[in-house]
This record gives sequence, structure tokens and C-alpha cells, in this order.
Amino acid sequence: MVDSNPQLNKTPYSADVKDPYCPSSETGRASDCREEKSLYDEASITRTIEVAKNAFELKKKEFAAVGEVVAAETELVKKSTIVTIASLAAAFIFSCFSWIALNIILALGLVDLGVHYLLSGTIVFLLNVSVVIFALVVAKNTYKRISLRPIFEALFGNAEN
Repeated sequence: MVDSNPQLNKTPYSADVKDPYCPSSETGRASDCREEKSLYDEASITRTIEVAKNAFELKKKEFAAVGEVVAAETELVKKSTIVTIASLAAAFIFSCFSWIALNIILALGLVDLGVHYLLSGTIVFLLNVSVVIFALVVAKNTYKRISLRPIFEALFGNAEN
């Protein structure tokens, strides 16, 4: 009968000589020989639960941070909207007062030139009507070129380049 295991016929290793078949053994004994394992090779239930809890806590912190960023951005949008509306209102009021002052100056200038006050009022009124008609025509022609459709298409991912 021939031995199939050639290691059985060899002399045992001493404590000073490392076993070449067991490099992880410090003593060279077969009982101390084990495969090299790291912490990540053994996945125990407790370790898995611990890792899952840590991942869950990180996701909660990440979600809280994203919530804080969104809240700050929302507050910034509210403030900028208020500033924009106030600026638009101030510009509108200034424009109205300027237009009224221009009309008064024009009417008084026509009266000083000797034009009857009813005729000068009619001229100022017709001038205002013609400016309103011109503004409406410009707005109507501009509306064809400007719309909110590209904004909505961009929001829904259908924007063209």
C-alpha cells in the first residue's frame, strides 16, 4: 500500500522552524495553523446589524443635512421674491408718477403756447391712448416669441439644445 500523503513521512517541524505549509502559524504546529482571515471575512449577524445601523444613522444625518440645505434655499427664495416684488412695485410707482408729471408738463406747455385747455387735454389724452395701443401691439407680438413652454419642457426633461 502506498501512502498518498507525503507529509506523514516527514519529520515534524520544531518551534524554531516555520511550517511552509502553514505560513500563518507562529509556532509551526499544525494545531496553530489556520487560514489568514480578516475582520471582513467573517460576517456575523451582530456585525451585519451594527453595519446596517451605522448606515441607517449616516443616511438619517445625510437626509437631515439635505433638509437643512433645502430649508435655507427656500428661505433665500422667499427673501429674493419679496425684494423683487418690492423693487417692481417701486419701479412701477416711480414710472406712474413720472408719466403723470410728464403729462402735466406737456399740458401746461401747450396751454402756455396759447392752445385752448380743452384742446391741450385732448392732445395729451390722445397721446396716452396711442402709447397704450403701441404697448399692447408690442406685447401681443412679443407674446408669440416668449412663453413659459420652454421652462416647463426643461423641468420635465424635454428641453431642446
